[in-house]
Amino acid sequence: MNKTIGIILAAGFSRRMKKDKLLLKYNEKTFLEIIVEKLLNLKLRKIILVVSEKASLEEYLNSLKYYPTIIIVYNKNPELGITSSIKKALEEVVNFRIDFDSLMFFMVDQPFLSENTIRKIINSKKENCIIVPKINETAYNPVLFSKKFLKNFFELEGDIGGKQIIKENQNSVIYINFEEEEEFQDIDTPEDFSKIK
Repeated sequence: MNKTIGIILAAGFSRRMKKDKLLLKYNEKTFLEIIVEKLLNLKLRKIILVVSEKASLEEYLNSLKYYPTIIIVYNKNPELGITSSIKKALEEVVNFRIDFDSLMFFMVDQPFLSENTIRKIINSKKENCIIVPKINETAYNPVLFSKKFLKNFFELEGDIGGKQIIKENQNSVIYINFEEEEEFQDIDTPEDFSKIK
């Protein structure tokens, strides 16, 4: 059984995009639908989706409640940054006593990320490690953290997210090399989005 928990961090304000990224569409599907569908196909242990209370796509979010592997979490204070969303997700992991061996964090703005790439990262996991995809000297999301680092996330402050844990635990980091930079592209601005329409 795949014991990786996928955590989709989707409670941000999309300030650079100037509109809700959850509503953006590629090939007739919203960015959120794209990543959720891929993670469902990979049969992860659980999928935890963190959204703000003002999240759009209410009908779609309601439809996800019928999937036993999906947990939807509402972050009431997304202005506190990505760390607040991470902690909200991990509180669910602890409260539900979910049996898992690793945590993998996803953004909604990487529509080209393939199931095969996600699978390769998961299959590279080892005990007490952090798996980071890399092209040349640039690191990308999604990053996988072994269960060992759960407590480190609860100790985080501010808006830095998992970068701080990676920085402080370089001896535990395994970099996995990839070649297709487009797969990891973030769609952050209207200009980025106009190029993929």
